[in-house]
Amino acid sequence: MLLKGECTAAVRLVYDLPSLRLVLGLSRERNCIEGRAGRLEAVVQLDIVSADVEESLLGEALASILLLKPVCIEGDKNVYDELLARYVARLFREEVSRLKRLFHKSYERLQVADIYPVVARMARLQRIYPWLRTVYGNALRRGDYYTWLRGVVQDVALHELGASGVWLPAKLVDSGPGQKLRLVQQLGGAPKVAQLLGNIASQVSLSLLQAIPQTLLIESISRKPHPLTRDPLLLVRLDAARIATKLIRFEDQLYAITGVKRLLRSVKLSRKGIIRSVRTVEAGGFRPAVVKRYIDITAVKWLAASIASLPLPRPRLRALARLNAEYYYNRLLEERGFNVPQPLLIDPRRRQAAYSYIEGVDLVAILQRESLPEPYREAGRLLARLHSSGVALWDANPSNFVYDGKRLYVVDLEQAREINGIQDAAWDVAVACYYSLLYAPHNGPERARMIASGYLEAGGNREVLLEAAKHKYMVPFLAAVPPNVLEKTRRVILAAASSGEN
Repeated sequence: MLLKGECTAAVRLVYDLPSLRLVLGLSRERNCIEGRAGRLEAVVQLDIVSADVEESLLGEALASILLLKPVCIEGDKNVYDELLARYVARLFREEVSRLKRLFHKSYERLQVADIYPVVARMARLQRIYPWLRTVYGNALRRGDYYTWLRGVVQDVALHELGASGVWLPAKLVDSGPGQKLRLVQQLGGAPKVAQLLGNIASQVSLSLLQAIPQTLLIESISRKPHPLTRDPLLLVRLDAARIATKLIRFEDQLYAITGVKRLLRSVKLSRKGIIRSVRTVEAGGFRPAVVKRYIDITAVKWLAASIASLPLPRPRLRALARLNAEYYYNRLLEERGFNVPQPLLIDPRRRQAAYSYIEGVDLVAILQRESLPEPYREAGRLLARLHSSGVALWDANPSNFVYDGKRLYVVDLEQAREINGIQDAAWDVAVACYYSLLYAPHNGPERARMIASGYLEAGGNREVLLEAAKHKYMVPFLAAVPPNVLEKTRRVILAAASSGEN
């Protein structure tokens, strides 16, 4: 191992860590590392550090240090600035693109704080290198660190994305892999790379073990991480709802948002139905929200529906996909003028969400009062408007339409989708017409006539009704509804489409 006096560095970065002074030098020649109690000085080839910055060559053991603010920079500061900018640009690409897998289509409606990519990577690195837990935690508790970090990321964001401000639209961030170094060519062949990696890795790990005080390791293991590194999603937000943090119970966050926190003694959650994964929040007779769990046991119904609907349009099965689809189409339909619940709290990690409670009765419950309620005609009109906007519900059963006495709301949008063919729209009409037969077969064909009539009145396509009148759309209901009732209902849909009656 070479000692520090035998190496020269283009730039030296000095960090004062708890009980440890760390000096990191960047050299264009060779590597020198020296460690002793309370002090570590390393001069590492710039190509090696660059490879760790861009490709995690050393597991980001060196790159992780660059996320700290140095107390002193000696030498060519431009070398350091360029290296840090490349690392932060990489974090923007990788950390923000990870959100795509969590939020799916709702990713388009995400905004991230400018420091989110750095904090998210800190959260990962401190799990690999426990001693960073205290180091990062101390940095995140200092106001001057945020000023420094925000200056760095703003320069990178402005240069890379053409964006500025504290909150950045996630969709603007390039999620591509970025340009990687060709290490084998740069460092002189594979054997040299392997030998160099072995030497550097052993030197860095041994020197760190010698230099890091035991008190720092013990403190890092025993203390809790900073809240931002415990849950970086605190730095992410949606356009119309809060994102739940894992630091607090979902229910407690919801109670605070809905204003029932003062009535906690009387708050209760009650399930809305045996086969529904929705619970109503109630406090003192006030119902501000419904909570939906997408991994509830009742989600098995989608597997059964998937089997029953073959070869018709298939439902989504994955809980996360259903959660994100519901939020995405809820926002899309609200922007297009449809009546939908207001999203309140979204928790993609625990697969649950909360929406505002709609005071009213659904079109299944309304059958208890009358067998031919007028809102069924309005449901047909609503379906026509939805289809004209390019959206199909898939789950257009009457219990997902809520009438408040004046307006008809559409709820439970977890199966909503863009219309890719006439089958998607026809399935909506078929479900709306056939589903109520499960609860009230009497006058079912007349209700179907009202739906079909309303559909045409609102400009719905007759070809959709003709498609919905095909036998294959009533097959999934044969196990629960008498065939003669289904056939009468099917003929009503066909007659409405053929005659064009309104």
